Order: sequence, then C-alpha cells, then structure tokens
Amino acid sequence: MASSSSSAVSANALRIGRNSANRVIFGHGLGDSPRGWADVCAYWSRELPNVQFVLPAAPMRPVTLNGGAEMPAWYDLPAHSELAKYSSRLEMNVNGIEDALAMYSEHVVDPESTVFAGFSQGAAVALYTGMCAAIVSKAKGKKSVPRGILALSGYLPAAKALMAVAESLQKDRATTPEVPLAATVAQKVCNCSHVPVLLCHGRQDEMVSYWNAEKTQIFLREEFEINAELLSYDMGHEACQKEVDAVAKWLHDRFPKHDEKFLDEHGARM
Repeated sequence: MASSSSSAVSANALRIGRNSANRVIFGHGLGDSPRGWADVCAYWSRELPNVQFVLPAAPMRPVTLNGGAEMPAWYDLPAHSELAKYSSRLEMNVNGIEDALAMYSEHVVDPESTVFAGFSQGAAVALYTGMCAAIVSKAKGKKSVPRGILALSGYLPAAKALMAVAESLQKDRATTPEVPLAATVAQKVCNCSHVPVLLCHGRQDEMVSYWNAEKTQIFLREEFEINAELLSYDMGHEACQKEVDAVAKWLHDRFPKHDEKFLDEHGARM
C-alpha cells in the first residue's frame, strides 16, 4: 500500500504521486476497489516521479451476472448463459459503457499526456475510452492522443458502438468544407496506428478467456491499423510479477523523465 504522504482518496479516486498532467488512469475490476491496485501502482510510481496515478472507484450498481445484487461495477454484465452466446466479449451489448466513459474521463487533464489503463472490467473501460479519444483525435487531424492504452486481463467492449463513433466522425469529416470528400476517401480516417497499446493476459484465464485478448488485438489491427502488443503469461485472471515488471518498462517508455507537467493545487501548470 502506498504511504499516506504519496496517496490520498479524493473525488472517489485514489491518487498516487505528485499532481501532474502526466497521468495513468487505472480502473479496477468488477467487485474490486482502487485499494486493490494501490500497491502495484505505487510500485510503478517509484520509477515515474513525473507521473500521477489516478485510480477511480466504480459505482455500486446492480449486476446481472451477480444475480442482480449490487457491487462495484463500471457497467452491467449479463448472466453466464447470455455470455455463452457470444464468440467473444467484443460482440456483447454493454449497458452503461457511456456512463463509465464519462466517469473515467473526468480525471483526464490532458489526453495527450494520459495512459488509459485497467484490469479486467477496468481494462475494458480503458480500451473503450482510450480508443474514443484516439478516434476523435484522428478525426481532428491530430496524431498524439492518447499517450497509450494498457489493458490487463481485459477486452474491448461494445466494438460495434465504437465503430459507429468512428463512422459518424468519418461522415462529419467528409462533409465539412475544409476537408474535401476525395481526400477523405483516399485516407482511412480510422487509422490510429500512432496509439501505443499493450495487452497483457493469462493463458489460463477462466473468467475472461485469452481468446478475448487475441480478438481485441485482431480487431484493433484490422479496423484501426493499430499493432497492439499482446503479452501472455502462465496464469489465470490475476497479475504476476513478470507482468508487472513488463508494464513498468512499457510505462517508462511512455513517460520520459524529462517530460514534466506538474500542476499546482488549483490544477494550473507549474
């Protein structure tokens, strides 16, 4: 657990490290809390003094998978019998994903300086939120949003809804006077190849099968031209030290030590 001097619970979020626009927003899994990942994020934080880790808390809500009982959840999950109908969770209709996106996004200071991250259901929200940020960035002609997406034991939810967002932005871009239709047709607006994505998953995961990580990797490559890196481990639905260390290295590459964006108590750049 991080010491009280380096972390605090504020606005339903656990914060580790000095206040900075450079942020890793890490969402916990179904039924968990920010405290469940505090030690791991504190471990990463020691090598990233210029980054603040923000661990938001999912709201209590009825979850169908839990017999309708309330538990911390970013969105509802259907019963096992319903889940079994899908070849992967990418095809699943997700009730509440937009609310989760809004709750997750409220902790972003600068999207270009943010890694969207999480475990299990938190990883799903991170993937969806990060991809929405990337799609909007691409549609506006930018290349640097977000800093990265990190998904541990997760999957990309609501893939059809995400494609609808992309197609809507493509259509809007094609009809604006500043962007000729011919130019839009010649260039795939959904090309988000500049976004670094790391997927980590246990090969023996019985809760979110490894196939979901593979399907997510394939979907990102085929639909958005993102060459997501997929690291597999000999474990179930959990984390291991080898994975934690691999993520530490990946995060270090995302946030060079000379990149400082500290904020004062009012949120202004120092």
